[in-house]
Amino acid sequence: MNAIEITITRTTILAAIAAVALVGVAADLQGGEGAVSGLHIETAALMGPEHSANKLYFGADAGLALQQDVTVKDTGGAKISFDPGLRLDVAVGYHFTEALAAEFQTGVIYNSIDKYGGVSLSSVGVSSDLYQIPLMANVIYKLPVGRTVTAYLGAGVGGVYSDFYTDVYGYGVGIHTTDFTFGYQGIAGVKYAINDRMDLGIAYKFLGTTDHDLGSGAKSDGTMTHSVLVAFTLKF
Repeated sequence: MNAIEITITRTTILAAIAAVALVGVAADLQGGEGAVSGLHIETAALMGPEHSANKLYFGADAGLALQQDVTVKDTGGAKISFDPGLRLDVAVGYHFTEALAAEFQTGVIYNSIDKYGGVSLSSVGVSSDLYQIPLMANVIYKLPVGRTVTAYLGAGVGGVYSDFYTDVYGYGVGIHTTDFTFGYQGIAGVKYAINDRMDLGIAYKFLGTTDHDLGSGAKSDGTMTHSVLVAFTLKF
């Protein structure tokens, strides 16, 4: 095997060991029940319908947003680079089972533009910001790893409204360039159950878009946003 295959094999083995260990921990926490009983509980939670009425939920996430550089087309490779920013999301969803949910999510992502073509905008008396509003339909798959901890993965598609706002210092006039693009998203996270109705955790989200229209015939690559968020869920 080459180095990549070895790395993949090690990762797979470690993941399997971690999964077995977590099942064992869950079994020990059942208050005297055996390992078989603990495994049965985890499997039932994963596959069966919810026993509680908490199928509807509301989610709110907030945290850091990092934009990858984007290339402006037909400029010889000029790039737009961004400062770290902020992402705020809200979502309304429905649990079909303990393991599977679907949700509608929106929010806002803010990043200021640092440089264009390697030149700092502030050095030429210009400021520019990017605001994005994602409108996403997500599917979430949850995997309990204990009595109070749940890991989850998700994917979503939808649209992203983007607003590039540029202001020239001293003129008091701002220019908005807006577009609406296709968006796609990946989600991963871990949540801790505070009680039967509230969860608190941490999430990673990747949001990508198709190409942007910058106005006056200019176009850029799609944006790619990496976010690390504090995630709160309220179940009804």
